[in-house]
Amino acid sequence: MKQTILLVCLLMMGVQFGFSQSRLTIKHPITGRNSMPVQAKVQDRNVTGFETASGKAVSIPPSSNRFFAESVLGVTQYDLQTNSCMPNRVQNWGNGQVSAAFLVSATGEGTPYSDRGTGYNNNFAGDFGAPATTRIEAVRTGFPSYAVSPVTGEEWVTSHASGNTIHFAHRAKDATTWTEGNIPTTTPNGGLWTDVAVGGADGKTIHVIYYTTPSGNGGAAVDGMDGTIKYCRSTDNGATWDIVDASLPTVNGDNYLHFTANCYTISANGATVAIGVFHNLNSVLMFKSEDNGTTWADPRIVHKFPLKKWSFDDGYTFDQISSEFNPDIWPQPNGVTDSLAILTNDNTGDVLVDDNGIVHVAFASFFIRDADTTDDNSYSLYPGTNLGIIYWNDLMDDNAGIASGYCPDINGDGSLGTTTSQIYYDGYYGMSLSTLPTLGMDAEGRVYISYISNNELAVSTDNFFYKQPFLTRSSVDWTTFDNPQVVLQDDLVSDPLVTAFSENFYAAIAPKVDDKAHIVWQQDFTLGVTLRITGTQPAEDNQILYLGFPVDRFIVGANEPKTAINNMKLMPNPASSNTALLFDLKENAEYNISVINMAGQRVMDLNGQAVAGKNALNLNTAALNSGVYFVRVNAGAQSGVVKLNVVK
Repeated sequence: MKQTILLVCLLMMGVQFGFSQSRLTIKHPITGRNSMPVQAKVQDRNVTGFETASGKAVSIPPSSNRFFAESVLGVTQYDLQTNSCMPNRVQNWGNGQVSAAFLVSATGEGTPYSDRGTGYNNNFAGDFGAPATTRIEAVRTGFPSYAVSPVTGEEWVTSHASGNTIHFAHRAKDATTWTEGNIPTTTPNGGLWTDVAVGGADGKTIHVIYYTTPSGNGGAAVDGMDGTIKYCRSTDNGATWDIVDASLPTVNGDNYLHFTANCYTISANGATVAIGVFHNLNSVLMFKSEDNGTTWADPRIVHKFPLKKWSFDDGYTFDQISSEFNPDIWPQPNGVTDSLAILTNDNTGDVLVDDNGIVHVAFASFFIRDADTTDDNSYSLYPGTNLGIIYWNDLMDDNAGIASGYCPDINGDGSLGTTTSQIYYDGYYGMSLSTLPTLGMDAEGRVYISYISNNELAVSTDNFFYKQPFLTRSSVDWTTFDNPQVVLQDDLVSDPLVTAFSENFYAAIAPKVDDKAHIVWQQDFTLGVTLRITGTQPAEDNQILYLGFPVDRFIVGANEPKTAINNMKLMPNPASSNTALLFDLKENAEYNISVINMAGQRVMDLNGQAVAGKNALNLNTAALNSGVYFVRVNAGAQSGVVKLNVVK
């Protein structure tokens, strides 16, 4: 379903977060309360998982023509890696060895995506192999989850296959072939969208959760819910399944209407197993088992949703939600507090069990509003609010948390954009400004949260921010978090201009962090997700990339923002054979000027010495073809980008 935007939203800035033991408390010196709501159509929770889109498929270029020097793990034209939460996707084996699984399809939408399945790559031989474009399975599958036994090194992938079966593939670390099969589920109409974790004292217990097929996908209600979560377990490395289709405590039609696709993750460490459930019309829930999945405690309430069994168009009053109302952080469009806004999550989050059995949770915060009782099939939301990623662990009280990662003010101008640089929202199904958190931990016990947010230095031709992965790190006592770091920093990528003008989405961090945070993500040059903007853009190649982010960048002074270059412009613009690049600098500095085209190719480079104050440099555009380009200037600690139109 395509989201419809009726109002332009303004961004708000979030800094200096505080913590209350009773409830989340966030303080903002700059509240950004003029953030305006947007109106959106209600998300159809019954996503097919076998989506198609119209348009012409794009062929895969030979590897020698690709523009990336980062490790390319795979290439896919199917660009929807998950419906909500990021499943487990990447493993850090130690000693620099990394492996990852992801969704691939090379044949494109015309078939439609008939070869879709799990792509896989590793650097066990020293380097990653050729980019994966084919699946490991013998059958068409979707939305894989990947986990590795910490004891045996057995690799496991679960996904869904035709007939709504829950498919698995596994192999020993040094094996070259995968053993495949299906979990013997008994749920009527089967299931979709799995997540897997491996634990147990001997490392041979396989924990799997999946989503029961809802009515919109040809299924029916299970346990009184039109889409719920089931748990399965094997304690003998998949030879038999002693728990199949188990229900989680309290998860039934008496308490919930439904959940949604991929709104859950699972983690295991020894005998401790945790499941997080992140649905925007329910409380954020954490289920925990301390006996390897045999029994489960009632859920902890990570964040409380004030309405029970509520759905859009049901209506509500302030009295019904007042217990969770916090005027210090609620949005204030036009200076008036929206007391009917509800702080919730955006269907994305993650869980991690540490070596001590403590469960860590992160979710993306979000405001929604729908007091309209008419059947208009729409609701209001505030995608520009910047509370960010909320962190919680099960040593805390219920309904408490710490604000951690957020969208940073990278250029230090005191705002997160202008009226012409906005959040690109179409095709992201109601995700927050900062979204898709995944969790890792280092040997000292610090929590790392990777997530996706807007990079205000990366702006598309339509004046929307591109999305990129960010990373934040906790203190060892989990009470504070470092300022967010841009993962794709200029000196960590081969071509910063390519990074600046590409969409970088669906990031996942390996649970084990050492001297690096090991992150895998998807990159292309088009805003949005083709599979969610059916009929408006053709499929194209998306790279699955890997980068090891050095964690020593979390040091004093490492988070100093770049300063924006002032008064940067081109005259004339549009240009034909020449244009003058004008800009102001605060101090003398060596500069690099690069021009990049819309395919991500660097077509011009200039280097020289600029002076404090006004600068004017000539750009010879005679050799450039007609079209749109970006001109980026890096000069010392200052940076700026301007769009160039060439007309012949």
